[in-house]
Amino acid sequence: MAFGKKESLNYNISTFPVPSHWIFEKLLNLSEPLLGQSVSIHSIFNAADTNPSMIIYYSSDIDQYKFKDFSSGLRGDCIDFIQCLYDITDKQEAFRKALLLYQNDEDYDVQDRVITKIEKQIKSFTIRKWNVNDQRYWTDYHITSKDLEQYNIKPLSSYTFEIKQGDSVSEKTFENTHCYGYFKNDGTLYKIYNPKNKVAKFVKVKNYIQGHEQLSFSKPWLMIVSSMKDLISFNKLGFKYIECIAPDSENVTLTEKQIGYYKKRYKLVTVMFDNDVAGKKEALKYKTMYGLDSVPFEIEKDTADCLKEHGISNTKMFINPLLTKILNAYKSNKKAS
Repeated sequence: MAFGKKESLNYNISTFPVPSHWIFEKLLNLSEPLLGQSVSIHSIFNAADTNPSMIIYYSSDIDQYKFKDFSSGLRGDCIDFIQCLYDITDKQEAFRKALLLYQNDEDYDVQDRVITKIEKQIKSFTIRKWNVNDQRYWTDYHITSKDLEQYNIKPLSSYTFEIKQGDSVSEKTFENTHCYGYFKNDGTLYKIYNPKNKVAKFVKVKNYIQGHEQLSFSKPWLMIVSSMKDLISFNKLGFKYIECIAPDSENVTLTEKQIGYYKKRYKLVTVMFDNDVAGKKEALKYKTMYGLDSVPFEIEKDTADCLKEHGISNTKMFINPLLTKILNAYKSNKKAS
């Protein structure tokens, strides 16, 4: 199984000769071949994982299999998986490691693999009335009905997927006691949130920058946070000079055009992502790609959890000096320029 001497080449995921399904099948010892379906397994990065919280799934965006480990926060493509598994920091080294493993696999039958893409879309949903369970869940985070109304969050009793795989079409309906639809101002559903699910808490329906429609563009500072819940929680802290947005998914990085737009509308744009591996990795990406500073929040996993555990006044006390440090650095750079 020779590919020639390629150690000196720079690989990228789109042209890499090792099939992504092979990497996951082989290194995770999966019991079934990956043919377009998603597979849930126990996390190999968290020995304490008691429920299958790691998902291997097909991404049509890159025509590759990817992984997401909810218990550790790790996620990415097959090469990101190699880096995590073997603790490799250099991406090209991870490419070479994958190639070596593939070339040395004498048992693997090289053959064309037909991946039957699975397409899912929300066909219908049912909005229900708010109840005491909803109140208990959201008030734990100091989020009120007025906050939920402002950001067009509504409770759902059920939603139905239409699932297409090849010529096969089916439907699957989900019902959940804690299920919420996130809507645009015009009533379009863009996301479903199942906070009590251990896996697949979010169902992305459409691309959307959360909080964008609620921006006034009258404040000097824009903070990009991880999620809608963090966005509302940050607003509860009462910083009058900051507005917030959030990408529609933790797997989504805002584009250069989008960041450029916000930089023109605000004097200062920064990020504050989750205090975990994935969040710190994303913060580094925004710093490398766009030069955005990150607020190094290290108390609890995120703002929402901090409000839940410590209350509004204590959370504001924790965050205020971090913001002051960022603001002072911004003012110093402005004077220097």
